Amino acid sequence: MLLSRRFYGVSRLCCCVLSVIIILLCAGLSSSCAQAYGAVRLRVKCYMAYCTASPDGEGNCDIGTAVRAYGGAGYNFSYDGTDYVAVGCFMLKGEAQDFVQKLDVVGFSADVKELSEHRFELYNYSAAQNAEGYTETLKQLYELIRELCGIAEALDYRGGEGEARSRLVVIAQDMSALLAENEGNCFTPPLARLSVLAADCAYRRLLYARDVRYLQMGVADVLFNTRLT
Repeated sequence: MLLSRRFYGVSRLCCCVLSVIIILLCAGLSSSCAQAYGAVRLRVKCYMAYCTASPDGEGNCDIGTAVRAYGGAGYNFSYDGTDYVAVGCFMLKGEAQDFVQKLDVVGFSADVKELSEHRFELYNYSAAQNAEGYTETLKQLYELIRELCGIAEALDYRGGEGEARSRLVVIAQDMSALLAENEGNCFTPPLARLSVLAADCAYRRLLYARDVRYLQMGVADVLFNTRLT
């Protein structure tokens, strides 16, 4: 009887150990499968100015409206699980801080957030097959953020609507071409929306820096938040 109980105890212990081993193996296999497709290695970095409160202390929707009145995007942007009311992106931290200081003067609560990535995960076989094309798309989006930064700054300080509009028309055409190059993949829906936004910005009757910054944040949204599948 005692021997039987010992045997039962040992058998139960072995079953528990075996169960733990199987769970660990499955978790490891799942993790390795998730990482098996690799990643696009591309280093991108910019600085986002954002607001947490308007002069009236209202909610996000009203903050966005107030930000646009002062030349900012007022774009609802998600990054690393946090939602922001974005003013715009800048290539230099000092430039973002300068804009934040101007908002502080008129009563906004604003700050700067670094947006950066160096590894864009590929989540399935199809993404791995499209890795080269995805790399080029990500590069173009990043360069577009840089170009739109310069256009918005020109509108802020020098007027120059004619030159800005000409550059935006080219950007709208480039966006349509980029959409055509990404037909039927994970970039299709966000680039379709972005293409409409770019055309609206280029051909609107009155053009302001806030419109360019809104387009720019839309580009940043696609760059940082598109899941590569």
